[in-house]
Amino acid sequence: MNKYTHKLINSLTAIAALLLLSACNKDFAEFPQENYDELFPPTEIEKPQTSDNPVVKLGNPYMKVDEFKYMGRDNQTPSQTYKVTIRAAYYEPDNMGPSSAPSLYYIRYVDENGKLVTWSSSNSIEGTSSVLKRNKEQTVSFTLRSGNQVMLIVNGIGERGTGVMGAIDVQDENGLRLLPSFLSRQYQNEEGPNNIQTPFCKYYILP
Repeated sequence: MNKYTHKLINSLTAIAALLLLSACNKDFAEFPQENYDELFPPTEIEKPQTSDNPVVKLGNPYMKVDEFKYMGRDNQTPSQTYKVTIRAAYYEPDNMGPSSAPSLYYIRYVDENGKLVTWSSSNSIEGTSSVLKRNKEQTVSFTLRSGNQVMLIVNGIGERGTGVMGAIDVQDENGLRLLPSFLSRQYQNEEGPNNIQTPFCKYYILP
């Protein structure tokens, strides 16, 4: 290798070194910045789905008093207090004659002692603890706690034009929670004494 070729190689090496040094010293701000907020937009952390809403279940509206089995749970913790109001009535038209069959309507509910209580239009109905007055609403309120059972049965037989109503309203102690309330108001519209068309029975356990 002659001295001219050697000088040329040294010159090219020096130029390459300068170019490399210039690239390494280039300001980082000159390179395009990725918008990571657009590439990976922030998302809200998903919260677990929790619910303490009671599940309403269907029961047997023809259940006899001695067939009733309490479904509640006593001493549940944490515990909350609820005000429960029962309303009931049966209806008969004023033009019912002495030959008309007596109305045999009833409503049943579970009280604070876990017992199935019967209000009816006649003492002849099994388990009757209170006889309703014709065309007058009867009401009672009491306290239940978490784990207790809420239940309403509305059923019975009557002449055409008669009817029955039963209702349960439930409120928590703070009046903030919406809980299932039941209402069944039915009239018998068939000839002769007949059962109401849609006997009612629903229940749930208080959260």
